[in-house]
Amino acid sequence: MHSAAPSPEPVVDEMLNGQAFLDSLDDGREVWYDGERIAKVTEHPAYRNAARSIAAMYDALHRPETRDALTLVDRFGIRTHKFFAPSYSAAELLAARDAIAIWQRMNYGWLGRTMDYKAAFMA
Repeated sequence: MHSAAPSPEPVVDEMLNGQAFLDSLDDGREVWYDGERIAKVTEHPAYRNAARSIAAMYDALHRPETRDALTLVDRFGIRTHKFFAPSYSAAELLAARDAIAIWQRMNYGWLGRTMDYKAAFMA
C-alpha cells in the first residue's frame, strides 16, 4: 500500500534563480514593441528593467539574509516560496503573507502579476 506521508529524503532545492529566469526569456519567443520585433527582451529598454527586477526576486530566494523569510521546506521535502505552499495554520498563513510583503517591497509594489500572483489559488 502506497502512503502519502512525507518522505524523510533530502531536501529538493531546485528553485529558479535570477540568471536562470533571464536565460529562460531568450527561448525564441516572438515579442513586439511599437511595431518592432524585439530580438532580446532582457536587453531591450522596454523590458530589461522589469526582467531584472523579477530576476532579483528569484535571487532573493537563495540569499542567506532572505532565504528563511521567503521559503520553507514542505511536507514532501521540497523547498519553495512560502506563498506557493499550502498553509496548515494561521502562523503559516501569516508567514506566507510576510514573504509576499518582502518580495513586493523589493519593487515598491510596482510590478503587477509577478510570479506570486494567484499562487494561493493553487496551494
